[in-house]
Amino acid sequence: METTELVKKEEKSEIKVQMDTFTEAEIAEINSLAQNLTPENLRSFGSNPLAAISKPADTLLQEVKGMDVGEASLAPVMSELELLDLEKVGNENKNFLAKIFSKARRTLADVRNDYQSLAAQTNNIAGTLVTQQNRLTKAEDVIIDLGTVLADTAKELKKYIAAAQIELKDVLEVQIPEAKNVLNMMNLHNMTFIN
Repeated sequence: METTELVKKEEKSEIKVQMDTFTEAEIAEINSLAQNLTPENLRSFGSNPLAAISKPADTLLQEVKGMDVGEASLAPVMSELELLDLEKVGNENKNFLAKIFSKARRTLADVRNDYQSLAAQTNNIAGTLVTQQNRLTKAEDVIIDLGTVLADTAKELKKYIAAAQIELKDVLEVQIPEAKNVLNMMNLHNMTFIN
């Protein structure tokens, strides 16, 4: 009794299939999908486009897992900057005469060593920034690929939805009424046979 009421409720609602957004080739593909939709393959219907999403998603996951989180931040760059003692490079005594006559704390070799240390630290910072840039660019490329696959999959899933709607419309508007007619004919025949 409940299934009969459910069918009656379903018959009253009209299934509308939006086909105006598809090309002729896509409509042919949708019709083929609808014709191939059977109760046996209903559970796996639409699984092919969904499987396509997993490949770039897995790649992105591997990229994220492979990143060294410690170096993924700018903490090493900041550490290098904190180590720089710019005052060592600059003039400690501002007065020219004081520099000449006072004991020099720093020799020319000390100044040269400080400049070399500063250059090495600057190169280290630049190398860290280039490494970070390369990692971020690679991750961005994977994310762009994933976005493209998601957009393509969404379009493909719309085809599957339209195919399912076509088949549902056929079931509700053609197959169920035909089955009811056959059932009524059988009931009528049985009533005639009993009398």
